[in-house]
Amino acid sequence: MNRMYVCTLAAFSLIAGCSHKEAVVAAKSLTPVRAFVLKTTAAAPEMRYAGSLEPNTQVTLAFRAPGAIEAIHHVRGVDGRPRAVETGDCLPAGTVLARIRKTEFEARTNAAQAQIGDAQASRAAAMAQVDEAQAALAHAELDWGRAQKLLAGAAMTRAEADAAQARLDAARSRVEAARAQVRAVDAKIAAAGAVAAESQVGLGDTLLTAPFAACVVSRQAERGAFAQPGAPAFVLADLNRVKVVFHVPDTELARLKPGARVEATIEALANREIAATVQSIAPAADPVTRNFRVEAIAPNPGRELRAGLIASVRLPATAATAAPELTVPVSAIVRGSGDAAFAVFTIDGNTLRRQPVTLGATRGNEVVITAGLTAGQRVVREGVAALVEGETVQVLE
Repeated sequence: MNRMYVCTLAAFSLIAGCSHKEAVVAAKSLTPVRAFVLKTTAAAPEMRYAGSLEPNTQVTLAFRAPGAIEAIHHVRGVDGRPRAVETGDCLPAGTVLARIRKTEFEARTNAAQAQIGDAQASRAAAMAQVDEAQAALAHAELDWGRAQKLLAGAAMTRAEADAAQARLDAARSRVEAARAQVRAVDAKIAAAGAVAAESQVGLGDTLLTAPFAACVVSRQAERGAFAQPGAPAFVLADLNRVKVVFHVPDTELARLKPGARVEATIEALANREIAATVQSIAPAADPVTRNFRVEAIAPNPGRELRAGLIASVRLPATAATAAPELTVPVSAIVRGSGDAAFAVFTIDGNTLRRQPVTLGATRGNEVVITAGLTAGQRVVREGVAALVEGETVQVLE
């Protein structure tokens, strides 16, 4: 009896041991995954983008005429003494920044003016000749009229009439010659006037003037140096207003239109907040980042906002962006199949399903799902690259 009990117990132990072993093997064959239950979340009320400040306008000034620089604009320094204008100085519109030597241009202008005076004197003499020739022509026309009457009445010979005709033709030639002389003098006056105008332009080009109220970004001009035409001398920036420049993805374009208001925080100025108005949006995305450049204008009456400062730009929420949304970790996204570009792995029971999805905006390490999923589904959050649709998995907490 005891022997039979021992054999029976041994048999049950063997069966139990085999069942446990099979259970362990079966458990080991399941692929462990980490998943979560998809829930709707409230969208962020606003989005932030990194930006920077740029001058509203920036120009590079250069002399258009060559010459030696003989003067640089001076301002009063911190010690009260005058000094040449330097980077950071702000000047009103029309300020003469630098001047090159104008002796050559003045001499050219004076020579042109002298030519105009001589030509005008010659024109007066030519006009006197025209008047004299026209008087002689009038007298010759009267003689010719009388000659025709006398010739008709046989009171004048043909030879005398021909002589009157010759005097008339000569008078007409003298008038035409005098008028041609006037035209020639007028051409000389016009040519001298063109030279004078050109020399006046050159004389004006000896001055380099600020086209608007601006601050000096850089100065390359030095007193005594020889200025070459087109060589940069000053770089000026209009900082009465500044551009807040930032880049956004295409998903944000719907709430950014010219005239829209944005808020920017300048950390370097003790987190000062400024309001800016969107002025322009790039018509094409950057080919590398696929983001669009946005420029917003902000007033800067005290010129405390400087070009190059970093700004954190906030976009206000809209009804669409504030609506609840479904998000999944970026690590859950895999390549889709067929017409679907992207997909995620969902868990149906303990079986994996590849679910096509449509992606929306990125929220840090998560991405918004605009189509393909519903709240309550279980989604694998990581390790998706090695998963295969249809395999059985073990969900880990």
